[in-house]
Amino acid sequence: MTRSEGNEATTAMDFLAGNGALLRIGLYLLLFWPIVGFYVYRDAKRRAASRPLWRGAGYGLFGIAGLLAYEVRKTTDEGETERSD
Repeated sequence: MTRSEGNEATTAMDFLAGNGALLRIGLYLLLFWPIVGFYVYRDAKRRAASRPLWRGAGYGLFGIAGLLAYEVRKTTDEGETERSD
């Protein structure tokens, strides 16, 4: 192995393990997405929305963006309900 090949391998290992990128991504995927999905599912079920399981899986799949989209959609739906009463 030449000196430059060793440096490339070290650089790749520094990227993967040195700064914890894989650990952060893994924790985000394993912890945050299911939490968002469960929150959406529970809230949709409490509000008697149609297909709460599908809503939880769909919005939870997108993580933070899904949570924001759900909250915007929820407040929009609540506003329309109040106007119709």
